[in-house]
Amino acid sequence: MLNIIIYLFPILVNYISGGMFFNTAYRFSQAQAPELAITGTMAIWAISYSLASLLVGRIVTEKNAARLIVFAGVIICLSSLGFVIFPHLYLQYLWAGLTGVGMAIYCTPFQIFMKTLGGNAASGVVYATAMYSA
Repeated sequence: MLNIIIYLFPILVNYISGGMFFNTAYRFSQAQAPELAITGTMAIWAISYSLASLLVGRIVTEKNAARLIVFAGVIICLSSLGFVIFPHLYLQYLWAGLTGVGMAIYCTPFQIFMKTLGGNAASGVVYATAMYSA
């Protein structure tokens, strides 16, 4: 049962990111914002995700991977609530940026976490990553 729950995490994170991308684009288009404003939310997400991934890659270890995943979940939940509670149009940039940071804090530790669950040193992170990304 634990394996099923663990493999659901990437699915849930992908649903959250897809929903965030769709909803921000929809809100901006409904407000008749220019195209640059709409694509700006995706750019903010990508920049914050990329920069945070670089930092997380330097600090993640097998010992702190699970804690970082939980911390990422908190960030993603809070930013998701921000989208709902504070729907002002230009606050979407803040929530998209925070979602990008949360996703970065989630993704790298999740790979390390999956490697530790594999237990077989011969298969390593390649097998563990392939199992949840296929």
